[in-house]
Formats: sequence, structure tokens, C-alpha cells
Amino acid sequence: MKTEPGRGYRTNDLESRVAQRSPSALTTLSGERLEAGGITSLPELRRAVPNLAQSNGGLRSYGDNYVIRGLGNTAFLSDPAVALYVDDVPFGNVIGYMTDLLAIDRVEVHRGPQGTRFGKNAEAGVINLVTRQPTDRFEFEASASAASFDTEGYRASALGPLVKGALRFDVAGQYTTSDGFIRNTYLGSHADSREGVNGRAALHWSASDSGWWTSPPRQTNSTTVSGSCR
Repeated sequence: MKTEPGRGYRTNDLESRVAQRSPSALTTLSGERLEAGGITSLPELRRAVPNLAQSNGGLRSYGDNYVIRGLGNTAFLSDPAVALYVDDVPFGNVIGYMTDLLAIDRVEVHRGPQGTRFGKNAEAGVINLVTRQPTDRFEFEASASAASFDTEGYRASALGPLVKGALRFDVAGQYTTSDGFIRNTYLGSHADSREGVNGRAALHWSASDSGWWTSPPRQTNSTTVSGSCR
């Protein structure tokens, strides 16, 4: 792996050549740029990517509609026009992957038909997420945030070797809580308080020096929303 001059993301030679020869428009955001711009989830990419729009589908953004150049997804009626890939694993619908960007190396947004490289369901474009890959050096990162309405967020990620040169791991997680901003004066409670936990984990195994096998990213998500209205 290497860092390309003038680019803020890691890539290999093959990926660099493919990106340079690609006839489609491509926006690449490194993990550092995402952090500097305060972009922590997929819906926030529209602030940095031209021709990308998004409409919120509800709780935790599951079922969001992503639109590139006027073509988008529908939650249940058809195959998506905007494909989502995470570490070369396709997520074929808009409700299959949590939208929080945890331990991301870079995000690539390809605008225009991508059937040749990514296959079907990519006539509008592709959002390609590349997570941080572990090495034989242990790494750990954590952050915390606070905002109004007793909103708190905590993130942590760790990656490194389990068996040096043979087995590596990466894990990332997030916990968020908020009292919400809708106050039910009759019941004396908040109508939109929420609490959520989500995370992702993967193993990377090599039987020889020829390459690494990576398990598909396993993810979990749990959200509780409380409140009532009368």
C-alpha cells in the first residue's frame, strides 16, 4: 500500500490506474477529510459530493433514498440504481447496511453507469466504502462528543494482529443517546428521546504470503426510541 502524491488516501497501483482511466466522474474522500469535515454518516456525504442527494427514510437512516443525477433507490419496489459496496462486498438494497461511517479509510462515489466494474444495479452510480485495514501493529482510536438536549456520542475502533503474519482483526463501534427536542408538556416527558448502539467487526486471515482472506464485515445495530403523545 502507498499514499499517492496529492491524494489523501491509501490505494494500490491497480486501483489507482482503474480510477485514472475511469470515464465516469469520481469523488474520493479520505478518512482524514471525512473527519475534518464532520462527515460521520452516509447521508452527510451530500455536503461534499456533487450530484448526490439523499432523503431520510426514518429511524437510523435505514431505508434512505440515495439519488445520483436524478436516479435513485426505492425501499421495496425495485432494485437500487445507486449501489453500495463495503470492502468489495455489495449491499443490494437500501436497508441492508447501517449508514454510520466507522473506521473508514476512504469513500469513493462514482457518478454515472458502473455496470462494467461493479455489475448490475449501478446505472446511476456507486458508493464504495473502504474500511481501515489492519496490519501487524496494534492501533486504537476513541472519541467523544456532546451537544444540546443532552446529546452524547462515543466512538471507538481497534485493529491489529491476533497472530502476527497470519490472523488480524478490526472492530469498531458507536454509542449515541439524546433526550430529543420535542417536549410533551402534558406527560412531562420527551417524545423523541433515543439511544443507539452499532458496530462492525471482521477477521483477516492469510495461509501464505500470496494474499489475505477477509471475512465479510459483520455488523450489529440496536436503537431504542421512547416517548408518547396524547
